[in-house]
Amino acid sequence: MWAFAELGLDAGADVRAVKRAYAARLKTTRPDTDPEGFQRLHAAYQAALAAAQADAPARGPATPPGVEPSPPPPPPTSSTDAPAEVIDDTDEPALEAFDADAFLAGCIEQLVRGEPGDVRRWLEAQPALWSLQLKGQLGYWLLNQLHERSPPVAEENLDALLAFFDLDHVLSGVDPDALMHLRSRLGFRRDLQPGRERALGRRIFPGRPAHDRHAPALRMMRQLRRPLRWAQVLAFAVPSRRSLEMRHMVLALDDGDLDSLGDVIDLRQARFWLAAGDASRQSTPRRLVALARCLVAAACMGAVSGLVHWLTGDLPGRATLAPAAGFGAATFGYALVGLYVAWEAWVAVAGYFNWQSAADDVPTPRPMLRLFWVPLLAALAWLLSLLPAPHDALAMSAGSLAALTGLVRCFRRAGLRLNFRGWRLILLIPFLKGLAGLAAIAIAASGKALGLGLAGTGLLLWSVDAWRQRASWWPMLRVRLPWRASAEPGR
Repeated sequence: MWAFAELGLDAGADVRAVKRAYAARLKTTRPDTDPEGFQRLHAAYQAALAAAQADAPARGPATPPGVEPSPPPPPPTSSTDAPAEVIDDTDEPALEAFDADAFLAGCIEQLVRGEPGDVRRWLEAQPALWSLQLKGQLGYWLLNQLHERSPPVAEENLDALLAFFDLDHVLSGVDPDALMHLRSRLGFRRDLQPGRERALGRRIFPGRPAHDRHAPALRMMRQLRRPLRWAQVLAFAVPSRRSLEMRHMVLALDDGDLDSLGDVIDLRQARFWLAAGDASRQSTPRRLVALARCLVAAACMGAVSGLVHWLTGDLPGRATLAPAAGFGAATFGYALVGLYVAWEAWVAVAGYFNWQSAADDVPTPRPMLRLFWVPLLAALAWLLSLLPAPHDALAMSAGSLAALTGLVRCFRRAGLRLNFRGWRLILLIPFLKGLAGLAAIAIAASGKALGLGLAGTGLLLWSVDAWRQRASWWPMLRVRLPWRASAEPGR
């Protein structure tokens, strides 16, 4: 039979001999160098294998009595590309010697260092991929390994890999969203390498002008690659909004998955910037950055004060130099403490108003207290107004807080912003007149009446906001009502 002759076998060879001969001929007849010869070889292998399997029952069982013979390998699905079945002969050296670790290392090296053409040629030269069955399995396995290891791979090389394994279409069984995420992640890891800060800047700051992307990305990546040293990190954090930009950079690196970036950046420093740039809560890194900025501001104030004294000739002589230096150190300490206390107070006030003006769908602590906080302040002002005269100041304070809270809550939740620029400055005139009128009323009226008026103003603004936002807070309140909760199980 021509098939046995093509394989160099005598007619009537068994299945094992056919598989051995086919594996030996594969070493010299490869699909990438001799596609026509490979097609003839594979056709001969199929025909010889079918004939050997047909003759096997006539020759008797090839296995000991009582042992079920192994089923024949599945038929090939294509005769024009590569063998469809895996050669399972124990003596076949091509597939038995397949080293998955070496294959993965070589593939990743080509993906990282090569071009798309290099990746394609390297894959075509791998004997393990001449089997369609093993090729399909290795394709999915490679995707899983790339997802776990996250090497710096260009998107073009990943596209070449997907095209080779026929995984670049919707019928491949791969989730398109997961594949898109993998492309972005591997490309991001590539842009994290030194020397690619320009491409990284385009990813991190897409809204900035082209000339304002490279320098910030280069500066921040250099900082993230350094080991954490407190003096250097705090000096780097002094400029305004530096902490926010560094937090944005860290969150953009691999979607904030810091554990996978240990070989690229310093993880301690990355966690420091995540905490220092988080304006939603107080933390030790954020307080350290604020203290460093207050220290620089106090030093600048001292330097300016000394420069003014020097220019005006108001410097003490040598005899009084020591007392003047002591006084300067005390003033510097007072300025530092005052600036830091002012910053803490500002953070507390900003956090209070952010808590009150947050949208109803944003998770906040104590949502029911936040909803009825302004009415509670108004009720407190009314109760204080009923007490004797010494409590007038407390009633006015509670009413003022209720009015200011209601104003900020109503304006922010309605999306309104004050914008006085250009001709809009004219609108300040009636506003200033109104403030002057309120000041006159406050001087003429008693503290109780003023407190009640401010509390009523805050309650009115709160009512306007509650009516506008009723679609968001009413379902939450209805679920928490006691009679509503008891009526639900009986429905």
